[in-house]
Amino acid sequence: MASIVALAAGCSPLLYALFSAGGDDEGPGRNLVVGQSVDGSTDDDQDTVTLSCGSPEGAGDESWTFVPPSAGTYRVTVNGQYDCAVGLFGPDDDRHEIACNDDTGGNNLSQVSSELEAGRRYAVVVDGYRSNEGAYRLTVELLGPAATPQVPGPQAPPVVPEDPAAMQARCAAAPQLAVGTTSGTLERTTATARTSCASGPGGDVVYQLQVQVPARVTIKLDATFDGILELRSGCSPGPVLACNDDTGDALHSMVSANLGPGTYYVIVDTYNERLAGPFSIQVLMETGGMGF
Repeated sequence: MASIVALAAGCSPLLYALFSAGGDDEGPGRNLVVGQSVDGSTDDDQDTVTLSCGSPEGAGDESWTFVPPSAGTYRVTVNGQYDCAVGLFGPDDDRHEIACNDDTGGNNLSQVSSELEAGRRYAVVVDGYRSNEGAYRLTVELLGPAATPQVPGPQAPPVVPEDPAAMQARCAAAPQLAVGTTSGTLERTTATARTSCASGPGGDVVYQLQVQVPARVTIKLDATFDGILELRSGCSPGPVLACNDDTGDALHSMVSANLGPGTYYVIVDTYNERLAGPFSIQVLMETGGMGF
């Protein structure tokens, strides 16, 4: 599930979640480094992306974030144990698909190459042909410097790290979320959380969620602003179980995970520090037959 992105026009936005103990979600640190291979698996992942090349709906997918350290031509290679596909989106415009490839010399190998700008954010999406899913190895290589000089994009101001002490106080006083729909308002001046899938210095709201029995929990956010939704098993710094920026459009976000009994924390954040306002949050719990 994926990184911090929405997708190309005509594609559904991407869910970025972290690996939970149940294995249904994705792991932390989903940032790619030039020359270093990473391993992943789309088994049992949600089908959140429809690439333009050989990836109709039906296969689970995962996404990674890549920020080139220098301008140049980069090659992204996915070597899968299944019929895989790869897509590249950006820069900083997560709805723009730059390149897409289903097969390169065989069903289990897919590659895209493109000239990328330094310091800009790109999303790499690993998908499968039709319903194919499985393990894969993902590598980004620098093929050569940029053919022409490029002007660096605007740099975002540094984000102040999350303050664990301030967050602990907020978590202790956080209102309880119940199954069903809860309404709230995000204020620009209340800002201590730093969500993992896109968070600036804007406001945020913290809730407690009590789970009494093992359940599949789905949480949906409907906001009047570009909201972010994060689920943690601990207050600060986590661990983070799932995080999502956009689902369907910028005003909706959704996370889902298998949870055991315990106290969890749900954070409503904003993508842009200038955006705030009313929202509603819906909690669904499905118990029984979840493999606990």
